[in-house]
Amino acid sequence: MSLYQIISGPMVWTSFLLFIAGTIFQIIKLYPFIKQSTTRLNAISYSSVNREKTTTANNKKIFTKKLFRHLPDFNSLIYKFAMLKYSLFGRYPLTIFVTTLFHLLLIFSPFMVLGHNILFESALGVSFPSLSSEFSTILTFIIILCCLYFLIRRLTVPLVKSITTSSDYIMLAIAAAPFLTGFMAHHQIFNYTVMLHLHILSGEIMLISIPFTKFIHMIYFIITRVVLMNNGLRIKELKI
Repeated sequence: MSLYQIISGPMVWTSFLLFIAGTIFQIIKLYPFIKQSTTRLNAISYSSVNREKTTTANNKKIFTKKLFRHLPDFNSLIYKFAMLKYSLFGRYPLTIFVTTLFHLLLIFSPFMVLGHNILFESALGVSFPSLSSEFSTILTFIIILCCLYFLIRRLTVPLVKSITTSSDYIMLAIAAAPFLTGFMAHHQIFNYTVMLHLHILSGEIMLISIPFTKFIHMIYFIITRVVLMNNGLRIKELKI
């Protein structure tokens, strides 16, 4: 069995299994915190049943609104736009834009590359909509530029530089390696076979590292957003 057959066969399946097992393990670890937030919401829900306290609270709200009726409506869209400049997006718009774009491309672009879809079709019998080779190259180049932006920011911005550790640079290298080697292999920069092997290996390393490193924040973000959204809907329904 050749090196390519090993890294594109057994090692790929091993990477996926470790990724799935590690992700399940991390979700199980997160579950007590989700349960705790739900329990607190249930406690709030139970206390809100007390009509007497609710009536008193409503009376206080009415009194407060009359007393401070000259203040802006904090729930209005205009007020939220006005306060946007004090938010993280208002203070660092470029960084938020680059970060959002980077994460979206990092998650979805591997599923839209034609070469990857051919492998998905042969291994799993499923495929996703594929982008043209030119457009895939553009997206890959954008991801590389995003990684370069993060690197420059960590090296030049004093606040970010002060909290950056060697592991942060390693994580950035792991994230950039699959796209950089894929770009080089596609355009046959240096030796094609070597770049292809490095592309596959770096992709497997990144996949394995997701549940066991700081990359887990991508999965945690989705889970916590769903939980918070659900709790927010329940709070609105209870009118707390």
